[in-house]
Amino acid sequence: MKKINALFIFMILFSLCSVKSQSIFEKPLSPRNANYDIKVTLDTEKKQVTGTEVLHWRNISNDAVRELQFHLYMNAFKNNKTTFIKESGRSASRLRKKKGWGWIDINSLEINNQDFYNRIEFIQPDDDNEFDQTVIKIELDRPVWPGREIEVKMDFTTQLPVLFRRNGYHKNYFFVSQWFPKIGVYIDNEWNCHQFHANSEFFADYGVYNVEITLPKQYIVGSTGILQNTQVNEDKKTLFIHAEDVHDFAWTAWPEYLVAKETYRNIEIAVYHEKDHKGAINRTITSVKNALDYMTDWVGEYPYPRITVVHPPTNCMNAGGMEYPMFVTGGAFWGVPEGIKITEMVTIHEFTHNYWYGIVGNNEFEEAWLDEGINTYTEIKIMNTYYGKETSLFNFAGIKIGEIPSNRVRYISIPDWDRTLQNAWNFIGGGYGTFSYAKPALMLLTLENIVGRDTMNTIMKTYFQRWKFKHPHTSDFIAIVNEITGEDYSWFFQQLLEGSNELDYRVASISSRKEKIKRGIFDIEGEKKLLPEENAEKDTADNYHTVVRINRNGEVIMPVEILFVFTDGDSLMKKWDGTQRWVKYEFFKPAKLKLAAVDPHQKLLLDSNFANNSRTLKPNNKLETEISVKMLYWFQSILEFFTIFS
Repeated sequence: MKKINALFIFMILFSLCSVKSQSIFEKPLSPRNANYDIKVTLDTEKKQVTGTEVLHWRNISNDAVRELQFHLYMNAFKNNKTTFIKESGRSASRLRKKKGWGWIDINSLEINNQDFYNRIEFIQPDDDNEFDQTVIKIELDRPVWPGREIEVKMDFTTQLPVLFRRNGYHKNYFFVSQWFPKIGVYIDNEWNCHQFHANSEFFADYGVYNVEITLPKQYIVGSTGILQNTQVNEDKKTLFIHAEDVHDFAWTAWPEYLVAKETYRNIEIAVYHEKDHKGAINRTITSVKNALDYMTDWVGEYPYPRITVVHPPTNCMNAGGMEYPMFVTGGAFWGVPEGIKITEMVTIHEFTHNYWYGIVGNNEFEEAWLDEGINTYTEIKIMNTYYGKETSLFNFAGIKIGEIPSNRVRYISIPDWDRTLQNAWNFIGGGYGTFSYAKPALMLLTLENIVGRDTMNTIMKTYFQRWKFKHPHTSDFIAIVNEITGEDYSWFFQQLLEGSNELDYRVASISSRKEKIKRGIFDIEGEKKLLPEENAEKDTADNYHTVVRINRNGEVIMPVEILFVFTDGDSLMKKWDGTQRWVKYEFFKPAKLKLAAVDPHQKLLLDSNFANNSRTLKPNNKLETEISVKMLYWFQSILEFFTIFS
């Protein structure tokens, strides 16, 4: 009997080891230069995560790296003097009032089996705030040469804060993100390892994660990666989770989670939710399916075998609207009508972040538009495709709101407030949301209108395929635009990314007066022409002398189309390069001018005032009603709640 028991135990242990190390992909999808083995225990009473991390980091640069730098993100919640809390302002009052601070302590540190604990040095590369301890550096005795690997072992303790900004706990609910010491990215001949800011997110290298989580057995866990096995021991259980070719790992635990699963395109879609969110489950799964179909056809396949969507409980919405590899949080409310697409919008937005940030690993600290702007552009296209361009966000009680006008409302309120291409923490006021999300999304839609949809599709697919599992810069995206179009669009991006100027074209004045002119005089494209003398008639006739002036009110210069419509049904389309402050068009025609419209098809979606884009000789008072405008602003405020910082 003892032999049987021993054999049985051996088989169990062997099974656990083999399952834990089971590969997901036959060939690596990424460089896999930052690989983590993490073993932790969640103490649900103390609200602490304690354990060990072993990092194998390989130097994939051409430099000899003489120090290491790590993020200790959880120290952002340490006290009211950290950079994150100071930048968060009044929104951090919940932490202050409850004194629900969080932190992370490194208890021991070894590098290649040598003690380096006393080498830990807190640094503040962004603002010199001596009270900020979210970045450390460790000087090495010997450099890590190109292609060589180093092993870093740490024991650490993470105190979770009261739930705030997708981190922490509320009663027995836990959302655990940015919770372990995470190495920075060595790129462009230096460490890129920024402090934790209120207006920034994350940047990391790709690798393989093996994570063991021990916690009370009644807790249900959702996370990045694939659950390989579960070992139960009395009142505790240990989960063995494996992920490949990801650059982060986050998880959540709550005894009351319900889980709905469905397989689509060989991908398991798992939705974690509370009982009151049952009405949102089908909507969530359908949203993921729609996004999977669109993204697969548009740029490429979702490579992972699973996507987990978490709808936090209603009293834990601070965990909502965020993305992590293979693991995103949405937002669902009880009883939301089908016509209000909050659940769909947030689910699609966060899922497609697995492409723009997850697979294409841009730097969210320094070039947030590559993440949030491209992703908002993607969200708009998917929402418009499946839910209608005019009704993609709201189609309820006779009110219809689409994604494009919603983002325009967000942008045109402060069109010249700030520039897009800058460090995320340097935005002022509400600038981060507007100029990292809305403006670049409208910019890309404008570019699509200029170059054509097919060309834009080729641009996006090329960008995805060329830069997946790599770290692109803005210059890399622009280079692909120039390559695919065969033209230099630097002028376009320089104005809209690097500048803060406004785009606004206006029909300044129109007139159309009857005049006696020779019949032989006629107009071609705004120029007066005289027929040869022998063919011209000597008598005169009534014609209309039409004069139209177009102004460029803003500083952004953009080629634009201008439409002229006459009372006899004739129409002319002109093109103006916009380089001058104004242009005048004159026509001599038997018919009177009916309408002049600049950018008649509204291709330039960053034009800050569509209301001045056209004029008729009769006043046109057909404007949006006040209630519709107010409704749009109200709905936009809800979207802000879910999408800012996501």
